Amino acid sequence: DNPLSISVDSSTEVEGEISIKVYQLNHGDTVPLSTLFPVLSNMGFDVRNERHFEEQVGDHYYQMSEYRCVYQCVPMVALKSNREEIENTLVNILVNHAPNDRLNTLVSISNLTAEEVLVLRACCEYLHQIQFALTQVRIFNFFIAYPSFAVSFVRLFQVKFQPKIVKRDSLYKK
Repeated sequence: DNPLSISVDSSTEVEGEISIKVYQLNHGDTVPLSTLFPVLSNMGFDVRNERHFEEQVGDHYYQMSEYRCVYQCVPMVALKSNREEIENTLVNILVNHAPNDRLNTLVSISNLTAEEVLVLRACCEYLHQIQFALTQVRIFNFFIAYPSFAVSFVRLFQVKFQPKIVKRDSLYKK
């Protein structure tokens, strides 16, 4: 039913390599490589190998692509616990439901969701609007270099602005 699906798998024969498989219902409007490569790069993946093939199932033709990638910065510690979020984020970016920028790397290297990354993106955009001395690129790079800080920042934001939290003061101390 869905014209685009993505699967992320770390069980490749090369240590540190992951496989990203893109399944597309071939309507003649498949995702071009020129669109996919920057998305994978902004998610923190460096594409090392690719292969493409087409299959017919019933009356439908599917284009399948496999990309063998390595991670650009640090080892991906969150792949097992965050695989579904990574897959959903990739699909949402490719169908233009989410922005495509370097902050998406945080979905891959931390346990942040795409919605939580939106909090960081909004904060960065606000800092840009008030003409904060650092550029958005530098702030993005800081969050990527220190993902634990990014996670702490989002958690603090949630504690401060979540209306359902009753014991807010005790959570501030954590």
